Amino acid sequence: MPTIDPLLDDVVTRGATALHIAAGCAPCVRLGQELVPVDGAVFESHDVEELLLELLDGEQREELAEGGAVRFSHAHGSAARFSATIVRALGGLRATLRVLPRSARSLDELGCPASATELARRGAGIVIVTGGARAERAAVLVAMVRTAAEARPVHVVTVEDPIEVVLPPERGLVTQREIGLHAPSSEAGLRAALHDDAEVVMATDVDSAGAARAALALAAAGVIVFVGARHAAAAEALFRAGGGEERLATSILGVVSLRGGRGGDETIRVHAGPDAFSAAQARRA
Repeated sequence: MPTIDPLLDDVVTRGATALHIAAGCAPCVRLGQELVPVDGAVFESHDVEELLLELLDGEQREELAEGGAVRFSHAHGSAARFSATIVRALGGLRATLRVLPRSARSLDELGCPASATELARRGAGIVIVTGGARAERAAVLVAMVRTAAEARPVHVVTVEDPIEVVLPPERGLVTQREIGLHAPSSEAGLRAALHDDAEVVMATDVDSAGAARAALALAAAGVIVFVGARHAAAAEALFRAGGGEERLATSILGVVSLRGGRGGDETIRVHAGPDAFSAAQARRA
């Protein structure tokens, strides 16, 4: 049994949302808005190293050694799944393991307007989800995929970093791939999807012009593609580099913009049509 298992058991038992491990202090769990120390000894640097490295395979250890950080998903038996991030920092390794949801929430449950549902049910093209935290974008992307797939039996292909929610096949087929585990990059995963006879494709991150080019190729082949990007401006630049003005105008169905509510401002907005990028960027300004 991995030595981290008792700590993960404690997270599940308490109903916590995350576990934090660092040298020089006791592990902490997040309960609501508070970090609560777990009873037990303070971890030394070598203890943390031993605890965390046993979670990684050879390629992940190389990624951590070369880049100073690694992100992956971890299944704690059938009790819970975690999104794990391990980084090297002052004092040694430290980790955050965030509890992943057991099931996907609907667009309504996420507070999306009705226009998001309409956008998800469109035909071939690209829908981009921008803003918010990575986990928030992933939740909206998964909800849009489920909405697109609920009307008819389809093959859904996802390229995720990491896999946030395990999707049931429901009426069709689901192929979920995790970057680093099943595909080396978003671009490689999207390119593979071109040959996978899919009607619905999702990628949590479009991080290169090559990935944008692959998404555009999928849209041109009749696929509806849902992708995530941190900012609308960055996504627009990648898609312009990947396909040019004409392909961009004919392929982008809309942009779903996430932003924390301020002064009653709506948290999630949908921008459809040819001006979707500029509308999303104007909102962020």
